[in-house]
Amino acid sequence: MAYGGVHAAGRPVLLGFVDEFMETDREYFTTNKIGGSADWCTSVQDPPVPLCGECGSALLLVTQIYAPLSGSLYHRTLYIFGCIQTRCWNKSSSWACLRSQVLDKPEVKVEAKKETIVPMAATDWLGDADDWGDDPNDNDDNGNFSSISPDTSSPSPVGAVGGFPTANFNLNDKLINATVGEDTLDIPMNNLNIKDTSVGSNLNDTNANISPPGRGASAPSGTSVTAPAATAEIEMEGEDSNIAIDSPLVGNTNIPHLFATASREVSSMGLKIEPFYIWVQEESLTPKMSEHEMSLLMEYKAKEALDHVVESSGKGGNTGGDTYEKTVPSHGDEFFHKFISIIQNNPGQILRYGRDSQSAPLLLRPLKEETHTCTHCGADSIFELQLLPSLVTQLRVAGLEGLPLEFGTVLVMACQRSCWSDTSGQPRFEKVLVQAELM
Repeated sequence: MAYGGVHAAGRPVLLGFVDEFMETDREYFTTNKIGGSADWCTSVQDPPVPLCGECGSALLLVTQIYAPLSGSLYHRTLYIFGCIQTRCWNKSSSWACLRSQVLDKPEVKVEAKKETIVPMAATDWLGDADDWGDDPNDNDDNGNFSSISPDTSSPSPVGAVGGFPTANFNLNDKLINATVGEDTLDIPMNNLNIKDTSVGSNLNDTNANISPPGRGASAPSGTSVTAPAATAEIEMEGEDSNIAIDSPLVGNTNIPHLFATASREVSSMGLKIEPFYIWVQEESLTPKMSEHEMSLLMEYKAKEALDHVVESSGKGGNTGGDTYEKTVPSHGDEFFHKFISIIQNNPGQILRYGRDSQSAPLLLRPLKEETHTCTHCGADSIFELQLLPSLVTQLRVAGLEGLPLEFGTVLVMACQRSCWSDTSGQPRFEKVLVQAELM
């Protein structure tokens, strides 16, 4: 999810959006996804699942982010886990982030062997010049079948072009319209019956492009196929009929049940968040507006400028200083106002990756600790990514009623050096900070 190439400050923040659902829980460690099972970089045994620091339950994988660093020789993936117990929601100790790395092995290019093409002489094709594709077993242009049965491995001409099946063609059957003294050979009609619905009955298909079941090269011999019977539904006037109508879903108004869901305690063993891919794009700092919205904005700015000029002239032409002041939202929460305003520029985002952009995270309130250090090497930990509350409504766990998680925002502070040990190869924990929404 990170930028490649040479690191440069001031790059846009990378945003994550909900993409299509995954068919499997696992894929590859370079996949950006929500839920499922962790795709560890290590090719040996998977590391143990981290446990919740509050209740001791096994944590569920919330998101997996592939985040290689610019100029690094390592693949690098972050795995963020969370606890589904309601009493552990909105607590930093109930979350965990593991960082795993593996050395990037250069791909070995295998050169394909070049085959030597022997040039052919101009007269080499004459050896097959008399081969016009004649075959004594082929059917003639009149549609008559040869008495020589074709090879069982070759497709049946009936299944390809239509007509009568060869299994029912018998020259000893009685012929219809056969008269004495006339050299007339009509098709036997003893196998044609419009009322015949027995299993295995084979009717003549007049459409040469469609062959009935049980015919052709792929049809095994000796098998019978039941043709689906044609049915029709006819509405008759004056008869009573039952009409099924889907009733609308009614919201749960059982208040005690809602409180029970909020205080649930379930075992997290075997549970997984339903996985889906994450679509990534750069943040757009200017919101997209239609022509009508743009015209209203320009009209508002023009009116504001005119009012400012009139106000300045009424005060005796005092033009010293800027009369505009910083606007404060009516609710007084500047952090929440900034949080919502920035997210609204790119609706639908569930994740923000800001390590390469060196931008500050979106906060719901000031952080209690300004600086954080890596527990492994002692280097400073810097902001890498954050999960947004818009992700909460997208999370689903099969067999679990209600939302599995609840949070305001989840911040991941990663080691600035991205320290790693090739000898152990064990994932390393990063700092996770959780802020709850103000109620």
